[in-house]
Amino acid sequence: MPKKINILFSAIGDVLPKNWKEKPDCLSELTESALNAWKNREPLEKTVRFLHKMPKQNGLHFRFFTVTEQENGSLLVSRGGNNG
Repeated sequence: MPKKINILFSAIGDVLPKNWKEKPDCLSELTESALNAWKNREPLEKTVRFLHKMPKQNGLHFRFFTVTEQENGSLLVSRGGNNG
């Protein structure tokens, strides 16, 4: 299993609270979803796309993310489709 998961700020910055001092729940949930998607990937697959429920001011919405294995063994979570 990867040592570290990095989430690009550009993928989630619009849903983070303005003045947060502790790690928001949405980051923990996204990390968990990314790990699950990575764990359930096809053998030898280097990139996985998954759908995640995100908090929104009035309710919830969904967003696609991509998990990519980096050369150092960590995972990178970015927003978007097949190309990140």
